[in-house]
Amino acid sequence: MRTMTTSVVVVAAVSVALAAGCAPRSNRALDRAHAAFQQAAQNPEIAEKAPVALHEAEQALDRADRRWREDRDEKETNSLAYVAERRVEIARAVAEQKKAEDEARILNENRQQILLGARTGEARMARERARHLEEELRQLHAKQTERGTVITMGDVLFETGSAELKAGAMRDLQRLVVVLRDEPDRQVVIEGHTDDVGTAEHNRQLSQERADAVREALVTNGISRDRIEARGLGESYPVAPNSNQAGRQQNRRVEVIIPPPSATAGAGKQPREQPSSGD
Repeated sequence: MRTMTTSVVVVAAVSVALAAGCAPRSNRALDRAHAAFQQAAQNPEIAEKAPVALHEAEQALDRADRRWREDRDEKETNSLAYVAERRVEIARAVAEQKKAEDEARILNENRQQILLGARTGEARMARERARHLEEELRQLHAKQTERGTVITMGDVLFETGSAELKAGAMRDLQRLVVVLRDEPDRQVVIEGHTDDVGTAEHNRQLSQERADAVREALVTNGISRDRIEARGLGESYPVAPNSNQAGRQQNRRVEVIIPPPSATAGAGKQPREQPSSGD
């Protein structure tokens, strides 16, 4: 009887041992979830940018571990491990989104800096251009009038009775070219004037030819012909008496008028009144 009892105990112990040996020691879904979580947890970007999502993945993994430890319920453990792995993927996605947002913000900040630098550079260039333009106008003895900027070129451009530009005339005209290039949207009116020596018709024709000669010199140097109106006014608008040599010399002139932008439409009109003597 004692021998039979001992045999039963031995058989039971062997059965328990065999049963324990047949039970699975790990769960593949749970192992995958652990591997995914460890990889994510070791990624500094995910740890920094998605800490909440990573913590939720860890909690889901703990629940799966607990279920597996307590009752080896493979089906329920697989389900919980699946949830844990998806939580890890969510943490990765959150981190990637935050990274993309940070990169977009940095790009936008860089863009703003570039735009600010460009505007600053443009403003600096505009100031330099304005100073340069002011110096050129000063060299040309320009005046600001109701008609706009008026540049008066005396009889230094032409020989007496001639409409052919002197060899040195381009020195002053080159300054005018610089001014007009800096004001590309402005029209320009060239007016030729003479003294009263000779007939009125001859003087008008001569003044027109001189205005045309100045216009052609500007066009040759890159100023659009469409911007320029040339007209000869002859002896009609003297600025000094024609009774003496000095007065006649002042009247022999070419005036270049750059109307203000608002007056461009009326740039081709004749002067409304005769300039006063000595103007």
